[in-house]
Amino acid sequence: MVTFLSICDSSTGAYMVYYVKILLTIIRIAVPIMLIVSCMISVVKTITSNDSDMTNKMLKSWVSKIVAAILVFMIPTFVYLIGDLVSSSADVKSCIKNSSLSRAKELKEQEEKENQEAIGKWKEEMEKKRQEEEARRAQQQAQQQQQQQQSQTGSTGETTGGGTITSTSVTKVNMRDIGCDEYYSSTLHREYLYFNTEVADEIHEIFVKMCTYVNSSPYVSRIQDAGSYVQKAGYHGRGLAVDLFTEYSYTHNGKTYRPYGNYSYAEWDNYKRFVCEVCNGNETCPQNINYHIYHNIFQQYGWCWGGNWSPQYYDPMHFEKTDGGCSTTRKLQITCN
Repeated sequence: MVTFLSICDSSTGAYMVYYVKILLTIIRIAVPIMLIVSCMISVVKTITSNDSDMTNKMLKSWVSKIVAAILVFMIPTFVYLIGDLVSSSADVKSCIKNSSLSRAKELKEQEEKENQEAIGKWKEEMEKKRQEEEARRAQQQAQQQQQQQQSQTGSTGETTGGGTITSTSVTKVNMRDIGCDEYYSSTLHREYLYFNTEVADEIHEIFVKMCTYVNSSPYVSRIQDAGSYVQKAGYHGRGLAVDLFTEYSYTHNGKTYRPYGNYSYAEWDNYKRFVCEVCNGNETCPQNINYHIYHNIFQQYGWCWGGNWSPQYYDPMHFEKTDGGCSTTRKLQITCN
């Protein structure tokens, strides 16, 4: 239920009480002045008329006007009496007394602050839900990839690696001493990358060898990653995966190719065009850098490559250290028309 005091606690109510108080003050000043003027006019009329009846009427008029003036002056008292019905008169008097423009502005600023805080909390809740949804989708994707790898491993019989990685902790691996520049995306230089503690030493060796490859390659001048450890489900969330050269591009016959930039069927078609049109159908061509990085470096340490997965889960930017081996060949080979 809305009460008088609850109105005083809002900026709108404070403004209303303030302006009503000004209006009452004007009335308390204006009405007596009007009564005095009216009485003076009545006296002049009575004196000039010499009419006894007129004098009686003037006296009656004065009485009514005096009563009206008293009632006008009693308006604040009536307000306080009404306030006694809903709360203590002291609270009502305090509410009326403290009503001012500064008080109303203060309440308005407080209300705006509370509204901003409420909006901020709502945005935080929406962001939390979005992150939870992304984590759920990432977990589903990781499970699908793992199932596909297991299916491919069982069908081809070719696996590499092995051993279960039990650690869930990550540590930073120094990238400043590997022998070449290492970038995140295309501009930000990276000094450290985070990986699982059980692969920290070998990933440093891998990056050193990768730098040797980069320094001798005419097709790429620096290592470029698109992320290693991230707080989500799957091998990235365990610090056992890294995405490489997603922005690598090669121009051939006026057409620019980016063979490692996407995922799934779209990337299979993109990679297939690159191999067919740039490499003449031969994946071992020197322009196919992720192929060589995997077969010449990562494979030696038991890491797996998303370029060996089926078109449905094709991910040639992705390298990971699995718990129990990985497929080294795709079921569907590249055929060029």
